[in-house]
Amino acid sequence: MATIYTDTATAQNANTARNLADGNKVTGKIAFARASFTTDGDTAADDILRIVKLPKGAIVIPGASFIDTEDCGTDISVTIGDEITPDVDKYSTAISLATAGRIAFVSGVAGANTAALTEESWITATIVDAGSISVTADKDLTIWIGFILP
Repeated sequence: MATIYTDTATAQNANTARNLADGNKVTGKIAFARASFTTDGDTAADDILRIVKLPKGAIVIPGASFIDTEDCGTDISVTIGDEITPDVDKYSTAISLATAGRIAFVSGVAGANTAALTEESWITATIVDAGSISVTADKDLTIWIGFILP
């Protein structure tokens, strides 16, 4: 039976003075960005909502990110991404806003591993028509983005 190592375990197992791995992987400080938005009757498919600008080196944690929302209408959902590529569904592929409640990004994560931002970037939500979109005006949502500080 072999013992195998992650990249972090390999760094910690190295013959260095303190056997330290990258601080963002072992002792990084987790922060939350909180942003709110109220819908209007003009919100439509493919609209892009800029949520928060994060610094270069920040690592978004989809499993610690979520949206608290009112029922925003019919067949409305969002993807969550950033503007670096742009990659509109990097952190979540489909979050329905058609039902009130708390919806975690992990309900539709595009990839298991998110990397550090290579440059300062807006984290965005892109409105998706999930069938026959109809957005109700004056509905509130609060988006929480969990991330590791660089």
